[in-house]
Amino acid sequence: MALVGDVIVRCRTAAGDPPQTIAQPFAPALTIGGVGALNGVIFGVLTWLNNFGETVGSTEVSISGLANNAITLTSNPPVGATSGRFYYSTFSGREEHFATLGVTGTDVVGTVGQAQLPGVPPYKPSAYYPDSDGDQISAYEMYRWLNAGLTEMGRLTGGILDQTGVAMPGGNAEVIIPGWWLSIKYVWHNGWLTLAENQSYTWRQSPVGGIPGIVTLWRNGASQVLGTWPQPSAGPATTSLTAPMLATDATAVVVSNSGFIAPGMCLIDNEQMSYSNGGTDSTTLGGLTRGYAGTVPAAHAIGATVTQLILLLLGRRMPVIQNVGDANVTLDLPRDWDQVLDDYIMSRFAMVAGDKPNSMALLSQFRSRCRELRDDSIPLEVKQVGGLYPLGDATQTLASVMDAVIIN
Repeated sequence: MALVGDVIVRCRTAAGDPPQTIAQPFAPALTIGGVGALNGVIFGVLTWLNNFGETVGSTEVSISGLANNAITLTSNPPVGATSGRFYYSTFSGREEHFATLGVTGTDVVGTVGQAQLPGVPPYKPSAYYPDSDGDQISAYEMYRWLNAGLTEMGRLTGGILDQTGVAMPGGNAEVIIPGWWLSIKYVWHNGWLTLAENQSYTWRQSPVGGIPGIVTLWRNGASQVLGTWPQPSAGPATTSLTAPMLATDATAVVVSNSGFIAPGMCLIDNEQMSYSNGGTDSTTLGGLTRGYAGTVPAAHAIGATVTQLILLLLGRRMPVIQNVGDANVTLDLPRDWDQVLDDYIMSRFAMVAGDKPNSMALLSQFRSRCRELRDDSIPLEVKQVGGLYPLGDATQTLASVMDAVIIN
């Protein structure tokens, strides 16, 4: 999947306004490092890599007196580097294979059996910092363009199919939905399917406790608020982690899974995830699928609170807004949608360059490609009311309003 920075780098380089790159590395220090496969004199240069490319090489270094030895290489990895390469050979200026380095600052090259990969040092830098400024456009302006494109893409495509959950407290009549949703098709409370209806279907005279059977939209402004009727008599289950979690773990070890009806969803720190079962015993949640509703899979520490998302929603949401510093975050789009987003950003570059005809052509192409991505299950003639459908009778919907607003 594409990173946020991939889109920025692609568009900036195509527009001739690339961001800054990692600087040329300092020359590493070389010492003989024990038994290995190297003999005589070795010449080499160091480069650093990040998620977007590679630096040019350092000034050439050399070490002599090797007799079936390895080399210990001491370096200064820059911020943002993900790995390094030491290109080397027995001839000065002819480095033509490399060993991969870590980013600890100390590596051993030339051990017996170590992989020697063919390659030469790059002559142009490509290890970009996507969150830095270009000569024409600042990083902050790039993110404003990116987010504007994501917003229009979300509208034109009908949104990203996803599910989310809310830890709705017992007795609450209303709750804010996390994220921003274009449509909600199904809602469950603690595993029970509820009906999406008009606000007039709910009883507003006095609190009524029980298992919610009706859900309605009560607010669709800066935040979206759903109401339930009857009001839930039970709130979400909660527990805490008794073992740390990695971002890739599929099981959470908890104090107790009591009350966590499976399958369901839970919240740990800022990450939403689903669980398929109660695990192997009463102290686990198993079958985790990480990073729902635009949240990012992350590590979690012992003692982190685990909250059941008792109110579940399935629908289509808007893409997550990105901020400067998110270049290494996976872009919150289905596969290949990021390529379409390029058209929007390039249209803004063309407008800044004073090429209005090309800008409008790219924008038209972007909108056309977005409509092609729209799911066949979202009819163009059935539009949202107040941002959500089908909450209530389909006769409430307005025909062709959305396309008329955002396409023309």
